[in-house]
Amino acid sequence: MMQMLILGLFVGCATQQQTEPNIVEPVVEPAEPEAPIEIVEPSTAPEIAGDDVGEGQLYPEMEPVYRNKKRMSVAQIWASMVRVSGGVEWKVGNNFMWEKYSSTLGVPDYQQSVTEDLSPSIMFQKFLDDAAVHTCKHWVDSEYDGEQRLFFSQIEPGEFDSDKILLNIIALREQIHGRKMDVDDPIIASFVELHQLVMQRTSNLKSAWETVCVGFFTHPDFYIY
Repeated sequence: MMQMLILGLFVGCATQQQTEPNIVEPVVEPAEPEAPIEIVEPSTAPEIAGDDVGEGQLYPEMEPVYRNKKRMSVAQIWASMVRVSGGVEWKVGNNFMWEKYSSTLGVPDYQQSVTEDLSPSIMFQKFLDDAAVHTCKHWVDSEYDGEQRLFFSQIEPGEFDSDKILLNIIALREQIHGRKMDVDDPIIASFVELHQLVMQRTSNLKSAWETVCVGFFTHPDFYIY
């Protein structure tokens, strides 16, 4: 009996030793010493230059506002060409051509449309060129045959003088475009060259003046404002 009790105690102690977990103590590493804090001395403030940089504007300059340029209406171009040429009409038989082609050029009829198309379209350019050719031919012919001197204000018809040709082109620029220009203006030089080119190719002074006239009427400075 005594032996069985001792054996039971021995077995119980052995079982308890097997079930209890092994506890591992954590290893604490020694902390490294902190680095000394470096104290930075404040640097010297930079000096402010005392140079005079001039004056400036508080607000930027406002750019001028430009309006969009417009083409004259058919009625305005018609009236202008008649007035400038001294009464020459673009007319074939009893038909006033500006009136005949008004609907094609976008003039309102106040039934189908109420506003006029004022774009410088290809169709407009074509009719303007036709009107200019007709007007210039009759205008130059009338002054070759008559006494009126609106076109030839600085030179006589049929007269060939380079200085007077230049002055007459300047006068035509003012009469047709309403702009005074000096002798050195590039547009004047271009019309002088046009006159010379036609003379070289045709040897016809009247044709040279008619071509210059057409050039002035078909230039944007005539129909754009």
